[in-house]
Amino acid sequence: PDFFEGVMMPELFLADALLSTLYLAAFGLTAIAALALAKAPRGQNFVTGLFLTILAAAIASMAIGLGQWLQLGWTAYVEQLGPGARISGNFTQPNHFASLIGMGIVTAWWLFESRRIGVATLCMLLLLLGFGLVAAQSRASWGFALMLVLWWALARHRAGLRATGTGVAIASLAF
Repeated sequence: PDFFEGVMMPELFLADALLSTLYLAAFGLTAIAALALAKAPRGQNFVTGLFLTILAAAIASMAIGLGQWLQLGWTAYVEQLGPGARISGNFTQPNHFASLIGMGIVTAWWLFESRRIGVATLCMLLLLLGFGLVAAQSRASWGFALMLVLWWALARHRAGLRATGTGVAIASLAF
């Protein structure tokens, strides 16, 4: 009976093998879906739907974050924060929250550049989501803002962007 003591048995790690296999299968399915999307003539509808989903998630998370910041105490399902705490929305990590809000800002900008929303809607979204970036007090938000302005500066002529230098400067100063 003591012969197998301390010896690793392969069947004991079946769950690890299955999980790794599932990750590899998900990667393969992602590659196949990306290839199918690239070949599809109506791929733009998918991109628009994906971006709108990201924007909706960012706005919903920001609503939860505002509830935390205002200490509304909605339900037991929303983490209550102390005064001056960094808001995190539906995430427990403010950096993850800031990343989602940053993706929401990129989505709003894309919707503006693709002429799906106007300047007024863009400004309202940027005010709401920009407040979330500031309230998260995350270094990721500073990096995000810097990279977004640098990307605009480098790509504005080549991509024919609608955003003007004045608009980007005002948004940057407001941040």
